[in-house]
Amino acid sequence: MTTYIETITFSTKQDYEYVDLESYLNQVVKNSRIQNGLCVAFAPHATGIIAITELEPRLKKDIKKFLDDLVPRKGWAHSGNGDAHLKSMLLNPCKTVPVVNNRIALGTWQSIFFIEVDGGRMNRRLTVIVIGD
Repeated sequence: MTTYIETITFSTKQDYEYVDLESYLNQVVKNSRIQNGLCVAFAPHATGIIAITELEPRLKKDIKKFLDDLVPRKGWAHSGNGDAHLKSMLLNPCKTVPVVNNRIALGTWQSIFFIEVDGGRMNRRLTVIVIGD
């Protein structure tokens, strides 16, 4: 059993920016040389989300509406970005996907992506761990 760790960095410019992570994660898996196992992606941020679903323009609008309806922007004791903290509690900052034949194995309509819920940030990071053989 082998473990490989790499950090990915990227920037975002606005709320509800969706960063497709599939190519980033496949590059880390390729670098790991692990053929079969698990890939864990973790965003070490209090206001970042990693999601797996279809990354389609209308669904992006639905995700925004869903999160904004559940957690409105204003009215929280934690001023400024309280809503972003609460949204990140609803949708987890960590996902695990299988690795098969040195690639992440997503379903036909699945994408794995980061959702920015706290305005733009210069240094978003992902810690990626690949475990397997």
